[in-house]
Amino acid sequence: MVRAYRGYGEVVSSDAEFGPAFAGALEFANSKKLPALLELRYDADGNAPGMTLPQIREEAFVRQSANR
Repeated sequence: MVRAYRGYGEVVSSDAEFGPAFAGALEFANSKKLPALLELRYDADGNAPGMTLPQIREEAFVRQSANR
């Protein structure tokens, strides 16, 4: 949709892609005075730094089982 408004659009799928994509979007927006949009795709299970959602659930289950 952003391209329909002559803007800049890019999909970011990894941490490594973010820096260059952000720099490109910022450069475009500042030089062209048009919108820039980054679509950030991420793992829905990646809830907290260093832990996935299934790991958080498993840890809570273990704690709950130990308290019974």
